Amino acid sequence: MFLRKNHLLSSGADHWAAGMPVDLKPMLNVIVVLIPMLLLSAEFAKKSIIETTPFSGESNTNTPSSEQARPKIANLNATVLVSDTTVTLANRNGILPSIYFTPKNIQNAIDTLKQRLTQLKQRFADAPDNNEVTIAATGRIKYETIVHIMDAVREAGFVSIAIAKWH
Repeated sequence: MFLRKNHLLSSGADHWAAGMPVDLKPMLNVIVVLIPMLLLSAEFAKKSIIETTPFSGESNTNTPSSEQARPKIANLNATVLVSDTTVTLANRNGILPSIYFTPKNIQNAIDTLKQRLTQLKQRFADAPDNNEVTIAATGRIKYETIVHIMDAVREAGFVSIAIAKWH
């Protein structure tokens, strides 16, 4: 082994070979900082696909009227789809016609949505998730519009509201 004049130039391998402990504190400090940064930058929930089926337009005349009034389904899966000019209400059974609006007549669209949500909640009162609604909006929607829609959903009797991005 060669002798060095300057001890500061010696490598950590020389200390390890000599039986001196290796200092792991700098590496642990890096790990302690990296783990929270990675967790904060991860996307935990991303809802990009909402499965719906359109209305068939057919009515089954063989079933009693009481079954038509309250169909028995597993889940309601109520979703309000919001774009720049439309609000659409969808559930497991299909999609209702869109409500078109402009910034001037947004209140009329909100009132119509509230009426449709109230009817939907009454019709599917026996569904296990009849208090849950997902509001899926495009990225260009104003925050004020989302708040108005959330207020209408709450006034219709839905208490659990989820917000998703709609592509």
